Amino acid sequence: MSYRHFVNALSFIVIASGLLVMVGWIFNIPTLKSVSSAWVPMRFITAICFVMSGLILFYINKFICGETEIATAVLPVASMIVLIFMFTFLASQIFDISTGVEELVAKDILGLDTGTTSNQPSLIAVFNFVVIAFMGLITLLKLKYFKNLTSTSGALVAALGALGVAGYIFNIPFLYFNWGKLSMPIAFNTSVAFILAGVALILLRKVEINCSNTSAQ
Repeated sequence: MSYRHFVNALSFIVIASGLLVMVGWIFNIPTLKSVSSAWVPMRFITAICFVMSGLILFYINKFICGETEIATAVLPVASMIVLIFMFTFLASQIFDISTGVEELVAKDILGLDTGTTSNQPSLIAVFNFVVIAFMGLITLLKLKYFKNLTSTSGALVAALGALGVAGYIFNIPFLYFNWGKLSMPIAFNTSVAFILAGVALILLRKVEINCSNTSAQ
């Protein structure tokens, strides 16, 4: 399997992870929302952002190999959707106000019960989504140092996801970012999806090198 195909596969898995959680909320299937009933579930808005993030990764992969027609339309839209959600939540945490975004989407529009716990994603999830969304926008600029950006951002996203997984495995709440008022805990399945998204970003460096070499021949 080539690097490009591997990135596509990871992108589809990230999209599927988000869709499964959305199905879990819509049809009230707890095992789709969280691996264990003792762990926090992935939030509905987080699931939407994973679908958008998977699309971002998929179309970055296409864009850097010259398939730009659809990518130039999808990347800014998907990236802006993620950024609007995440900056709204970030402003909510900074100014300690309720934006009602989760309630608007999940409860008012879809009629879902998203639970009584905080509907906001973990602060680390917000950070990772912002990184992925910015990579989607930066792709369109065709920067010379794009390869370095993808590998660095990918390593960061994957590392933070791995910390969350380690926190659940070793039962260390601090590692899955359960920091009280500063940050809600990140869900286990959210952490795993970030690892996959981070690996995809890292591999995009290889994809761009291969596609550049092919076009130069």
